[in-house]
Amino acid sequence: MGRNHRVAITLLLAGAALGCRRSKPNDVATPPVASVPADRLGPGEAAPGQEKAHDLLLPRGGKVDRVFGKSVYAWVPGSPESVANYIRTQTDDEVAAIIGPSATVFPKFHVRGAARDHWLRVEISSDQTDTTNLIIDRIDDKPPPPAGKSNAELMKEVGLTPDGKILDPKRIE
Repeated sequence: MGRNHRVAITLLLAGAALGCRRSKPNDVATPPVASVPADRLGPGEAAPGQEKAHDLLLPRGGKVDRVFGKSVYAWVPGSPESVANYIRTQTDDEVAAIIGPSATVFPKFHVRGAARDHWLRVEISSDQTDTTNLIIDRIDDKPPPPAGKSNAELMKEVGLTPDGKILDPKRIE
């Protein structure tokens, strides 16, 4: 055996002896104790997911099925009650709900963190399976016309006659 092999074996044995000396046979490793419980959801409560419909974060497992203009059709696994309770947590405002035998509707819903003029109408219904259907419509609030001006004055400001014809055809952009 060469000198290098003897040195390597000696170092290996010394390391093993040090490792044996540090651990005692009666020591049992205790697992770390978490200060916050791992699961804070109640039974039947929906958890947040990843997918959004407009500004609304869908519950876990929710999928957008199709989008038509300002309407989003989605489905979520779970009961309609748990989905409605989850959606209520997505706003800071006092939200009114219309609860019927086949659906729950939030007629004017503002999502926390969204622009103040972004409103949604959310309809939650069940198809008698383990999934819940959602229809989320974007509502656009149009500001009222300025008070004190007639229709003819408003039309003239935008370059039209009261019957909708262009005042100056040369100024068309």
